[in-house]
Amino acid sequence: EKLLPELPAKFPVPVLLVQHIPEGFSNNLALSLSGRCKLRVREAVIGEPVLPGTIWLAPGNRHMEVEGPLQKAKLKVHQGPLENFCRPAVDPLFRSVAQVYGSRVLALVLTGMGQDGLEGAKVGPYRVHLRTTWGAGAAGDAAFLDDGQATDGVVFHVDVDEAVLGLAQFFGEAEQV
Repeated sequence: EKLLPELPAKFPVPVLLVQHIPEGFSNNLALSLSGRCKLRVREAVIGEPVLPGTIWLAPGNRHMEVEGPLQKAKLKVHQGPLENFCRPAVDPLFRSVAQVYGSRVLALVLTGMGQDGLEGAKVGPYRVHLRTTWGAGAAGDAAFLDDGQATDGVVFHVDVDEAVLGLAQFFGEAEQV
């Protein structure tokens, strides 16, 4: 609601989004976000190329991954086993982007609790891992942050406003992109 609409129309990298939602809701969420975002928002489709200018949303009850060589990366969508009691889950996506993109990934977890994304973040040689908070001192946040520091990247614990500012600084202002 707050972060994605702030991304500039010329955002230079693809955005892959996993939201824990049941089957049947993801297409409507993609349509709703599309009306508020400068970037195109689509529900992930098997075999679609992963290109800048698009926010890809994992379909409800399906994991989303990236496969293929870096310059020809494509989406993979499947109904594999639940991970962290979730499908879609973040960990399959994190593992796959680590294989395809290596350290060319910025991981952002927007959640106040739960462990989804923790193991996947440990696999990736991400340059930065942002963990946002909805409320200070949540037990899940503290556990995730402590474990996340074992990754090869840098972990920052920020609120959503700081994440928006950080993304703008990380990728440059829209006029410079």
